[in-house]
Amino acid sequence: MTTNADDVWRLLAELIEAQKETERVIKEESQETDRRFREQSEESDSRSETLRERRSETLGERRSEMPCDQFKPRSQ
Repeated sequence: MTTNADDVWRLLAELIEAQKETERVIKEESQETDRRFREQSEESDSRSETLRERRSETLGERRSEMPCDQFKPRSQ
């Protein structure tokens, strides 16, 4: 099979189109990955905040249940 200049130009044009499609797909997938990462990060932040709030509430309840005289200095 003989390859002439027209074949080479046609192959190059096909290669350019294929590369453009590849770049488009990579960009879309990258954007989707970024979106998912942001969502998971926001969800994680929200869960962390909820846990901090619960811990603070629990510690506050435990402190209120402790007798105050436990915290007074002992007389020598």
